Amino acid sequence: MQFSLVFNSKENSDLSYTLVYIPGTAWKRGNEDLVTMADERYQMGSVAKLLKSSPDIETAQAPQKECLVIAHPTGHGQLEDYNTLLEDLRNHGYSVIKASFKTPEIFENIENSRPFTLGEVQDMGHLGLLPPDVKKSHQERMDLIFNNGSMWTHRSLRTLFDCYSSEWNMTSMSEKVEILRTMLKAGEKLGAIRMQYELHYLDSGRSDIAKSFSASVTDILEYTLKNGQSL
Repeated sequence: MQFSLVFNSKENSDLSYTLVYIPGTAWKRGNEDLVTMADERYQMGSVAKLLKSSPDIETAQAPQKECLVIAHPTGHGQLEDYNTLLEDLRNHGYSVIKASFKTPEIFENIENSRPFTLGEVQDMGHLGLLPPDVKKSHQERMDLIFNNGSMWTHRSLRTLFDCYSSEWNMTSMSEKVEILRTMLKAGEKLGAIRMQYELHYLDSGRSDIAKSFSASVTDILEYTLKNGQSL
């Protein structure tokens, strides 16, 4: 297993992190390495290291100290790591919300864990993880933002998040930046879009598309920085 953490945040803040095993434990934010630890198993106190490496967690978090922990079926983490992580978060005063993308046998003993469905994602609006109109899918919200509610040409968002597809080539890099800028101005949150986008394609049996998100965003970010632009 590996784990994604999404901290309850104020408006226009994205506090999403990943705990991976490479083979030691490591905290990441997107493709950025924040803290790399030598321990192969999760150690109590690792949350403190994350908070120290990313102080905006405490400055940008919402008044309610809540953290969504998503267990992924892939990776080298074990059930004991999961349980220690949850205890570590609670020791720092966080209320923990647990979810998992899939439910292989290893998840059967995780108390109160259940599949992470699109409906559950949409119900997270009270955490500030999603835009106000959480009853609509991310594709429907793109239709509203870019085409007055009618089906928008790029509603799949593969032109932004699937750099290995033909859809990616339908827009230039500057157009991708402008699309992202418009989404953010409309109140969308990139972390929430990522969750919905990846879940949509995982549920459709297209994990290859879901896995392209990070590489695509990295390409856009590199272009933006090299050209002195900003979102």
